[in-house]
Amino acid sequence: MFAAAGTLAPERAATGSALLNMSRQIGSAVGVALLVALTAQPTLTSYRHAWLIQAGTGLAAGAALLALRSRRET
Repeated sequence: MFAAAGTLAPERAATGSALLNMSRQIGSAVGVALLVALTAQPTLTSYRHAWLIQAGTGLAAGAALLALRSRRET
């Protein structure tokens, strides 16, 4: 999203910034809602599932960053 917002024309920068902030807030809200739903029952199993999902999404995000990073020529 940051890369897409960085490629906008200067007169569209405010729209790109608004879209970026909106997507971050929605992603945060959905992520918190998912974790709360997974830990609705205070058992050790539900907390383990929540941690596994957090670890999995973190690893997936890291892999996506590595795969999609721009390759600069030097």
